[in-house]
Amino acid sequence: MTSSIYPIISPKASLSLLREDAYLITNIETFKTKILNKYQGMIISECTGKNSIEEISYQLVQNESLKITEESVRKFVFKMIKLGFLHWSPVKVKLEISTPNKQLNQQKDYFNPDKLHTVTISVTETCCMKCAHCSQSAPFGKGNEFQYDHLVKIVTEAYELGARYLGIFGGEPLLYPYLEDIVSYAYRIGYMNVIIFTKGTLINFEKAKKMRSIGVTEIQVSCDSHIPEQYDKIVGQNGAFEDFYKAIYYLMSVGIKVKLKVVVTKTNINFMPELIDYFTNLNIDCINLEVVVPVGRADFELIPATNEIHELDDHIKRLKESNEDKYRHLSFKYMEYGKPKSCSGGIGSIMIFADGTVAPCDKWYSYRKSFNFGNVYKSTLKDIWYNGNYYTFRNLIDNPVCNECNDLFYCRGGCQLNTIIFGRELGEPDLACSKISGKHSGILFKD
Repeated sequence: MTSSIYPIISPKASLSLLREDAYLITNIETFKTKILNKYQGMIISECTGKNSIEEISYQLVQNESLKITEESVRKFVFKMIKLGFLHWSPVKVKLEISTPNKQLNQQKDYFNPDKLHTVTISVTETCCMKCAHCSQSAPFGKGNEFQYDHLVKIVTEAYELGARYLGIFGGEPLLYPYLEDIVSYAYRIGYMNVIIFTKGTLINFEKAKKMRSIGVTEIQVSCDSHIPEQYDKIVGQNGAFEDFYKAIYYLMSVGIKVKLKVVVTKTNINFMPELIDYFTNLNIDCINLEVVVPVGRADFELIPATNEIHELDDHIKRLKESNEDKYRHLSFKYMEYGKPKSCSGGIGSIMIFADGTVAPCDKWYSYRKSFNFGNVYKSTLKDIWYNGNYYTFRNLIDNPVCNECNDLFYCRGGCQLNTIIFGRELGEPDLACSKISGKHSGILFKD
């Protein structure tokens, strides 16, 4: 009698639920993929090293609804071993199986000044759009972009500093020639989630399948309108809406979750109720509306009127009250006077621009030359983390009003970007705070 074997999913393989009756298994190093039926996916899910092939077969055969035999299970396991998606051990092993889909229990680390939680990198400044509200003032045409070897070094250093969440930003990141390579590398060294921030217009079906095959599970797609003519006008490109719409379809068809980011301006705010209905009916996973922040190409004139913002907020609240489950994916963010919103920018999360500048967040682009944490082309990310401006910024709470406030742990002095936009000195508390400004209501930068 031959010894038993204990099948184990390959450490370079990721198993994901594609839809209710299908799974996708991917080798995140070679990009080899295979679509599995429901039963095959269940077999792979049992291959953790703690059950022998006989035990797996017996357990599954007992489920009469599956209508499979021990021999069919055995043949499938050996086939997957041959293809490289499974390995096997001659003894029982107890492994903690980790895949790119593993979710982070991350909230408590966002505001930990001793540990980097999230790094977002603008891999290229180059863009194919001319959005009027672009926070990066991204050039239409060639701009700065990271050399791949240097990008690998930064992603590795960030991981060693504690980061487990990686954002890929632009310009338009899909124009970066090594996008798939850096996503695959990040998952391979242990990042738990990598999200791409894109306009989506360059995504075709093959691109969507390729991104899914390297472990991408969600993408944030920026949207400006559900009306083709209005969308094209805002982004400055005729025919852009059609490409955007097709990208949404392709991403969803391969099992990638679409997070829709809508920048709300005075140009499109009156159409937001229609936009919400339109994309909710498309079963978009997440719709995040955010009032424009006056940075980059966006000026103060683009901010909608106060009454328009409040009307939209009331509309969204009514939608959620009428059907909480249907609109659980919907959110609306805007800045107002009162209690500052907590922000992890420059504390547990950082932004690295394509010219190498390190700053608190993506909206810091216009102010990066007047204040930054350093430059990764001149220093290592580890040196920047432990020394100078970054270390000081993470522990920057030195205001008498803030130090005596019961909300200090919650807001940590508020958003320093707001302080800079108002023309105040870095380190001064956020004017959004009613205790600082004396205002208890109203829209920031508007009232």
